[in-house]
Amino acid sequence: MHDRASLVDGRVDVAAFCLLAALGAAVYWPIFGIRALNGDNLYILWWVHTAPASALLRLDPQIYPEWRPLPFQLIWLEHRLVPLGAVAVHHAINLWIWVTCAWLAYRIVLLLSSSRLAGFLAAAWLLSDQRSVQTLLLIVERQTSLAGCFGLLAVFLVVRAADRRLTTSESAAVALLLLASPLSKEYGLSFPLACLAYAGWRSRRDLAWPAAIAAVLYATLRLAFAGAAVGRYCDDMGFFFRSASQCIDPASPGSLAQMAYNVAASAISIPLQGLFDHQGMIGIARARIATTAVFLTLAVAGLSKGPRELRLVVLVVLFNAALGFLVYRDRNLVLGTSAMAILAGAGLARWPVGRTARVAALILLIVVVGRQAYETRKLVVQDASELSAEDPCGSEIIARPGGLQFATLVKTTYGLGNPTCLKTE
Repeated sequence: MHDRASLVDGRVDVAAFCLLAALGAAVYWPIFGIRALNGDNLYILWWVHTAPASALLRLDPQIYPEWRPLPFQLIWLEHRLVPLGAVAVHHAINLWIWVTCAWLAYRIVLLLSSSRLAGFLAAAWLLSDQRSVQTLLLIVERQTSLAGCFGLLAVFLVVRAADRRLTTSESAAVALLLLASPLSKEYGLSFPLACLAYAGWRSRRDLAWPAAIAAVLYATLRLAFAGAAVGRYCDDMGFFFRSASQCIDPASPGSLAQMAYNVAASAISIPLQGLFDHQGMIGIARARIATTAVFLTLAVAGLSKGPRELRLVVLVVLFNAALGFLVYRDRNLVLGTSAMAILAGAGLARWPVGRTARVAALILLIVVVGRQAYETRKLVVQDASELSAEDPCGSEIIARPGGLQFATLVKTTYGLGNPTCLKTE
């Protein structure tokens, strides 16, 4: 195996980050025009505006079983440092986090394959994936990209070590990162669970104890500060060719069919987009299927020919799908998508062998990534426009403590009419 320490070139890696940041800005620039007028954006700013510091671990019981302290705490701090009207600052941080996720995928591919080009193309594909749109449009959805950043950094440390054992400091760092990932979003458990399974397969005690400690600490913190945050989860859910509002109770046999469907749809959609809509109802999108089929082919090639550490990456995909039992949403598959990008990058670096075939493959991938970025940009423009047309007076926070006052503050800040939300005939 090649010497992975020799792959460090700070200037090239910084340049790669800058190029990814430029691509991210080109695709997601419309997010900087979004104003927090309704929905999740208004909700999170209302919560951090009214929540005392003592609530930063308990969070909001009304949204349990969601318990994601790290992103809430980060936004709470930002809200105290920037004016209410400077929502673009929150979106800029979201974009920076997502670009960092893509860059970490690039670095992991580089370690696994020694190919910066393969790593960059995989990162560009990940960065412009349509499933990341909600992560950039909604301030609070940085929870997904934060979970990805922490988890991917842990994977990076494991891959960098290759066949040697992690040092004590590396193991401690991995444990902290594997804890931070699910503290950002429950789907971040994909990383400690994947590391634990991989450590068992490889008889790696140096990785097993950080993963086990992270999982146990997460469960302990969730129980201590949120009473485990368990219970029914209600939302709109797809089931084959229909979609309806329903509640999932993991302890109820009546929920088993929907939970099994959610897991199966997630397991299919992570490697191959375009078979389900964003709620999990079957809906064929041929262009998206064709796009991801190219990268799925590369991922299979990477897994069959690449180093053993790619098995850890596959486990992230599997656990991400398994953790989708409560609800199917595209944005919840981003962690598995990050893993698929790494697999595809590893496959691209090893296939095809001939120069002509390699050039043809690179041109094809550039075209595919470019088309995907263009389609994602159109989706961002459309969704950002819809968000900017909403009215705080119609938000659910109006009925919550301090909600009406905050809606009035938002409307006054933006100079909107009817700031007190008076009902008119």
